[in-house]
Amino acid sequence: MLKKLAAAACVAACAFSSPAGATSAEEGYIVGVMAMRNGAVIFSHTGVRTGTPPACHGQGYGWALSGATLGGQAQVSALLTAYAQHKKIVIIGMGSCADWPDTESLNYFRIID
Repeated sequence: MLKKLAAAACVAACAFSSPAGATSAEEGYIVGVMAMRNGAVIFSHTGVRTGTPPACHGQGYGWALSGATLGGQAQVSALLTAYAQHKKIVIIGMGSCADWPDTESLNYFRIID
C-alpha cells in the first residue's frame, strides 16, 4: 500500500512540473528567420538563453515552431510582425525538439514594446 501511495505521489509531482530541459530567453531581437519546406520556421534570438536546453537541441541553434498548424501559423504571423517592426521578444521553450530535430520548440513568446 505504501509503495502504491509513493508511486502515485511521484506521478502527480511529475504531472505538475515544468518540461524537462525547457529553457527561456530574455529580451532580444529576432534574427536569421528560416522557413523550412515542411512548414517549420527556425530562428535565432539575441536574448540570453537561461536553463539547460533539451538533449536533442544542438549547440548554438535557436528556436523552432510549426507553421503547419493553425496555432503555429498564428505564432509565425506574430513572430514576423515583431521581426518587421524590430521589436524585442521574450521566449519560453517547450523542452523538446518537436518541430525540428535539433532545435528546441517554442512554447510561446511575448513581444516587448
